[in-house]
Amino acid sequence: MFGCDRPSPERHYQEIVIQAAAPQAPFKAQDLHAGMNMDIPIIPQHTREDSALIWDTPAGWKEEPGSGMRIATFKLADDPDAIDVSIVSLGGMAGGIHANLDRWAKQIPLVIAPEELDKFISIAPVIKTQGGNDAVIFDFSKFQQGYDPSAKSTIAAMIELGDATIFVKMTGTIKAVLDNQDTFKQLTQSVRKK
Repeated sequence: MFGCDRPSPERHYQEIVIQAAAPQAPFKAQDLHAGMNMDIPIIPQHTREDSALIWDTPAGWKEEPGSGMRIATFKLADDPDAIDVSIVSLGGMAGGIHANLDRWAKQIPLVIAPEELDKFISIAPVIKTQGGNDAVIFDFSKFQQGYDPSAKSTIAAMIELGDATIFVKMTGTIKAVLDNQDTFKQLTQSVRKK
């Protein structure tokens, strides 16, 4: 017992914080690809081996591992800075066709009126992939007639595989995109499920 004249003993405490393990749930991310800010399931895929898809790398192109949402990245072997080509797979419609096209146009940058975008979609050519799926091709250089050939451009393909939408996209100068358009279509046609 302590008397009135004696101070209480000093006590020291140490706080220990233990982080609980995060529950294992399907990975969800904001659909930054389409800019729609919708939660969509994304399976992180960084290599050809991790993907449910296969493709044929075109002659003269160098394949690099994917990163982020990309399954694969391609560059010209003899001029790596000329073009940037990617394959991305997202669940479902991944934000929708209008949202994706509008976002890609703004990246070049182009502003396309809604009625022009509707026409662009309606006349977009369709090619068959080796897997028998339709690949719709969107060539933004069609809006860039008379532009300097060194201006930035894009050509993209959308392939619906039922549970996923595959995007194959090439960006570079207008000249580089036009020079590599046929090879881009060869890559797109080769994309198929394993």
